[in-house]
Amino acid sequence: MFGVNDAQPPQAKKQSATRWVLTLVPTILILFLLLRSLSPGQFVAALRDMRLEYFAAMTLLHVGLIFFFTPAMWRLILRFYDCRTPYWPLTAVWIGSTSLKVLIPLKLGRLLGVAYLARREKLPGAQGVSSLLLLHFINFFTLFVYLAVGLWLTPGMRLPFALPLTLALPAIVALLPSLGALAGPLGRLHPRLGKLTTDLVSAFAVIPLGKRFALVGLISLVHGANIAKVALALAATGASVSTPALFLYSPLVYLAANLPVTWMGIGAREATMVYFFQSFAPEANLLAAGMLLSLGSEIVTLLLSLPLLPKAIAAGLLPVKESA
Repeated sequence: MFGVNDAQPPQAKKQSATRWVLTLVPTILILFLLLRSLSPGQFVAALRDMRLEYFAAMTLLHVGLIFFFTPAMWRLILRFYDCRTPYWPLTAVWIGSTSLKVLIPLKLGRLLGVAYLARREKLPGAQGVSSLLLLHFINFFTLFVYLAVGLWLTPGMRLPFALPLTLALPAIVALLPSLGALAGPLGRLHPRLGKLTTDLVSAFAVIPLGKRFALVGLISLVHGANIAKVALALAATGASVSTPALFLYSPLVYLAANLPVTWMGIGAREATMVYFFQSFAPEANLLAAGMLLSLGSEIVTLLLSLPLLPKAIAAGLLPVKESA
């Protein structure tokens, strides 16, 4: 089936293991260097004084966003492909595939959902991948929406940075379907870049312009929860951050965490929290806040998703009669 193989070839397994090691090493190194710069007492005190209610609220917010809202948005995108799959089975596959991020980089574990749609809904694999790519692109795009808000709220950033970004964002949404000509030049740089551009352009072209803006607006609005998650993590360790800084720096924290250079973003998330918010709280508190964000956003959801992993694998890989 498109995008998912029943068995990985030895070379693919070797490459996956190599990527896993290459992301784990920077994670350990960054955390070691951050902890080394602190006295043990400072960090222990920051953890000891943690407000558990803020951490619990942050974790519940993330679970709701990732486990329930995001598959609902994917299902909404799938309607433009004339695919009306039931919400709960798709959500179960989505939740189960979350745990695969430990072993499979770049969110490729989500291809189990593509395989599920191909088997159960007869959705062509190319359309499944295209819809999933569009979902991830819009999720990524929302970070720049909130970055623009932060720039507008920050004195001295409005005309040189906020205005150009604000003008560029709707232009990208409107004009992306007409940028298919870029696939050729990008493909010459790397074949996957050309294919990625073609898939993204075709995905945007499926959705009419007005509904395209409505979809991006809806997802951007709900993804304000990401800003709230950073605020709750900081509040849990007693850090008080201004609203402009929260909107300006939180998207940069998420952008760094999404780079495929550390294991599940751990390390990159903590380092950027310490760097960007250093004028608002002691380094020990910011490091603790970054670790809480990683714990609630990655580790907890990873553990919660494990019970549904067998169901996700069965739905994506087993014949319909066996997974019904």
